[in-house]
Amino acid sequence: VSLATIIPSLDPGDWFAALDMKDAYFHISISPAHRRFLRFIVRQTHYQFTVLPFGLCTAPRVFTKCMAVVAAFLRRQHVHVFPYLDDWLLRGRSYQQVQAHVQTVLDTFSHLGIIVNT
Repeated sequence: VSLATIIPSLDPGDWFAALDMKDAYFHISISPAHRRFLRFIVRQTHYQFTVLPFGLCTAPRVFTKCMAVVAAFLRRQHVHVFPYLDDWLLRGRSYQQVQAHVQTVLDTFSHLGIIVNT
């Protein structure tokens, strides 16, 4: 998502809200069969990621693909959402509509176990 893709869908008087996920990548669980590829050792102690780690070169793509499913679900609920990684912009035609969109997104995130920064 970029300004170039958002601007054509905006109208005068639109309202917006922004949401930011807390530790976004950590919401994506790694399959037990693939966790062995995400191991490391520090001072003779072995560690293994069970969730998508920050810094992994494929993490942004994996996270974006997972969140695209959530965004598609929300759009089917008529929520105007523009996700960019862990930052989501919501648009409404009125204050009340954008507040309703925020509540729908928060309810959906809560159901999925996604935590939002406050």
